[in-house]
Amino acid sequence: MITLCKIRTSALVILAGSSFLAMAAVSSNAARDMAPYLTRPTSAERGPDADGFIQRWLILEPIPANGLTDSLVQAAVKREYFPNQFTVIPHDGDKVTVGNTELTWHAVDTNDYNVNLYYFAYGLGKPTSNVLFWAVTVVNCPQEMPGVRLAIGSNAASVWWVNGKEVIRIYRDRQTVIDDGVSKRLTLKKGPNVVRCAVVNGGGATDFCARFLDKEDNPLKGFTVSVGDVNATQPATPSTARADVPKLPSATPLQWKSTGVLVKPVSDETHNIVSVKDPTIVRYNDLWHIYATAYSNSARTWSMVYLKFKDFSDAPKAKLHYIDMNPNLRGYHCAPNLFYFRPHKKWYLVFQSQQPQYCTTDDLSKPETWTKPQDFFESKPSGAPRLWIDYWVICDDTHAYLFFTGDNGRVYRSRTRIEDFPKGMSNPEICIEGPRNDVFEGSMTYKIKGSNTYLTLVEAIGPARYYRAWIADSLDGEWKPIPDATTWEKPFAGINNVTFAEGVTRWTRDISHGELIRDGYDERLTIDPNNLQLLYQGRDPAINRRYDQLPYRLGLLTLDRSKK
Repeated sequence: MITLCKIRTSALVILAGSSFLAMAAVSSNAARDMAPYLTRPTSAERGPDADGFIQRWLILEPIPANGLTDSLVQAAVKREYFPNQFTVIPHDGDKVTVGNTELTWHAVDTNDYNVNLYYFAYGLGKPTSNVLFWAVTVVNCPQEMPGVRLAIGSNAASVWWVNGKEVIRIYRDRQTVIDDGVSKRLTLKKGPNVVRCAVVNGGGATDFCARFLDKEDNPLKGFTVSVGDVNATQPATPSTARADVPKLPSATPLQWKSTGVLVKPVSDETHNIVSVKDPTIVRYNDLWHIYATAYSNSARTWSMVYLKFKDFSDAPKAKLHYIDMNPNLRGYHCAPNLFYFRPHKKWYLVFQSQQPQYCTTDDLSKPETWTKPQDFFESKPSGAPRLWIDYWVICDDTHAYLFFTGDNGRVYRSRTRIEDFPKGMSNPEICIEGPRNDVFEGSMTYKIKGSNTYLTLVEAIGPARYYRAWIADSLDGEWKPIPDATTWEKPFAGINNVTFAEGVTRWTRDISHGELIRDGYDERLTIDPNNLQLLYQGRDPAINRRYDQLPYRLGLLTLDRSKK
């Protein structure tokens, strides 16, 4: 992100005068009305004004907040006030609860270049000082628009995101100045693009303005802005059914049934194995092939194992092959991701070493044939977190994407062109964000068969490990949490929606790092929504040791449609 100051004195003077007049008018406005400064939208979409300013927004009623310094604003913005605050696409009348207070989202239009937050709050009988405002809008582009920049001004401090990536932050008490903060060059994708901001006000007038600038830094036009349905008579409620709420092809909340332990650690004279975990699995040549992490007490490090079998009933008897018998793969390598990359006609194994690495082979059933590991990046990129883990590659028709987590509340995304893979990965950007325990590690992303939709699962920490789910219409799009598949009580997969097969003792509370069974084995990583299964790691909850000594085993979840 970057902040630039491109002050236009005339705009500053006009705004300061208009803000003073607005505040003076408020003192005699007994009706406490937002009009004429803000009105309710009367059309589905509207374009920007003649100077490119975005004039339609969804704004949440103000939240108490104090401080305009860098650290205080960052603390205020990063604090979780309501679920999915960095990803939610609200609708007019939707409500959230912050503390013990219920707040409402309001769709508003402005006829000026700026959005007057002072009148917004005052007109609703809400506080105007020492508050935080959240605002969201959707910019609809008829085609991809590369090389553009978001340009904003705000009174006072503000932080801005485009399609989930933070692009601008400006701090301290300030007047709204046109183009006061300008992002680096970015690409607006074809279709919807989500712009989100948080504005913190200490006292007095408060407002903001935003527009996009094209490659020549002229106001960008040729797009429309929308905020979904607007109820002209009464606010909508969160339970109102809407066509654009993200959904799985299978109805949520989901219910799963688990097997007993299918794969457990087996030691030999040179390998003292504690656990088998983090599996990746494909069906190829009428066999199941699994690569998985294993902790070796003898080697005192994380390594990997390989096994194959015809049916899951055969899995407990399958022989474990220790991958460090391959000289190329001795030492610390774990958390694998396996696929066949059709353009190269080779199998790829992606894994954590700590940095992301990969090997290739012509025969996945022969672990001794994997090549020497290669790095995806020449050095650690600036966009990567301190701890980057659990790497995952998936491709669409034009790009290969590398997703990973950081045990820090964020999922990261890099990409390169298909013809350049595995080289040329871009600097990582944040694509999913939330509290640390809600967006922890072990992300996996798939294409849903028969659709243009992608599914991402991320492991979370509650009373036990569980999975939360997001959905998007493209791999570089904005990920939206799926209702009834993203909480401890109603997870995508967790002990609260898992039962065990008849005769199977409940052997785990963790539904942890695993992989969905794919409908194929190539780089597109497609899953069949009508045949959902999850190979996962679990453990005896009565055994609590240091993490590398936890006795993880593998089991299989199958979607239980009998509960529907």
